[in-house]
Formats: sequence, structure tokens, C-alpha cells
Amino acid sequence: DSASKRWYPVLFPERQFESNGRAGKVINFEIADETKTVRVAAWNEIAEYIKNVSVDQTIKIEGGYTKEGLNGVELNLGWQARIIDDPKNVVIEKTANDFEAKQISELGEFMSAKVKAKIKTIENGKLHYFVCPDCGKKLERDAEEFNCLSCKQTKSPDINLVVAMTLQDGENTIRAVMFGKQAEKAISISKEEMKKILEEKNPEEIVQELNEKLIGKEITAQGTVRKNNSNDENELIVQSVIALTG
Repeated sequence: DSASKRWYPVLFPERQFESNGRAGKVINFEIADETKTVRVAAWNEIAEYIKNVSVDQTIKIEGGYTKEGLNGVELNLGWQARIIDDPKNVVIEKTANDFEAKQISELGEFMSAKVKAKIKTIENGKLHYFVCPDCGKKLERDAEEFNCLSCKQTKSPDINLVVAMTLQDGENTIRAVMFGKQAEKAISISKEEMKKILEEKNPEEIVQELNEKLIGKEITAQGTVRKNNSNDENELIVQSVIALTG
């Protein structure tokens, strides 16, 4: 899902579209290293970001997924993807033992750290996204069908949890995002339990109940700070929830 690439001068025009009543955009371009050239599709926010990337600029792509296209295997950059400029100066991978305890005020982009802070609020959101029950990749929805681009089949979807919350220590705050098992740990609800809850309540009701239960609790989490492309603010992408107390 991540590899350093060098940008070559092949950039195709932006294409706008509408899906399920929502407007979107995609830009196709090519990347290459010493071994191969690959076509890439950047969607929505990432497409907007791509406009500012220079020809022949060295970048690092994370969180993409591959699928078979008309011209062979293509790399897709959706909502989970990000692009790092000048990755040679960035430490990308760390083990759990490398995470240093930091205050929120000390956090900077690309920094990996362990943070202990109080939960200020749980953000409104769907709390889940649909994934393939076989390969675990995110599913694309077409009308009433869910299609797995990896398995190339229509699937009955499973879900993964996703939770965003604001953490606070002292006067400082940061948005933290948890996926899958880490989201389950953060709210103490398994995905199987969430499936049943979603049958009875809408996400807004569930978030309200989570806020009543979790605000003021202390959470210890490890993750990496990245810049949110939509608001240009730092957020913590959580890789491990260590403890939830209080």
C-alpha cells in the first residue's frame, strides 16, 4: 500500500462526474520508478491535491489500492490515501517500541507518538464503512449492489468501524481517527455489536450515546500525525489503542 515513486510528465485532464447524487472528480496520471510505469487514478480531495504536485517531483503514496484497468494494473487513491512530498526526509515506519510519549502541543506532521489525553468529543459520522467479507478491502457501491474491485465480484458487505474524536490535554486538542479493531477498542463496541445497534438506531443517536459514555475518559493511543487535506490541520491516525480508562 505504500511505495516511493518518481513523478513523470504524464498528467491527464480532470474529469468530473456524479454518483449517487454526489459530485466527484478524478485525475489520472502516471508514476514510474526504475522498473515500471503505472497509471494512477486520484479521486476527489486527492485529485485536487495532485494539481499542485510538480512534474518529476519525488513523492510517496500511502493507502492506495490496485485494480485491473484497461491498460493493466492501476493504482487508485481514494479517501484513505495520502501523498507525502519529499519522502527521503521522512521516517515512514516505526515499531511500537519507537513511539515516544508526547504532549499534543509537541505533535507535528509525520511524527509518530504515543499520546495520553482525555476524550473531548466524538464526531458525528456514519461510524462504519462497507468492506469485502473475503479480502477486507473497501467496497464500491453501485445502486443497491456492492462491488469488490479486488475480488472483481458483487459481495454481501461486511463492515469496519471508523471513529473520529477530539482529544485534549490541557488547552491543546487534536483530531484522532481510528479504524477497524482500534475503533472497536476506543468505543468498547465490537463490529458485531455495532451491526445490531445500527439496526435499531441511526448514527447520530449512537454518537450522542457515545459522547455521554466517553467524554472525560482518558485514552492512550499510538499513531502517526498527518495533514488533513480538507482543512490543512494535523490529525492523529491511530495505529494502536493501548488503554481507555476513567
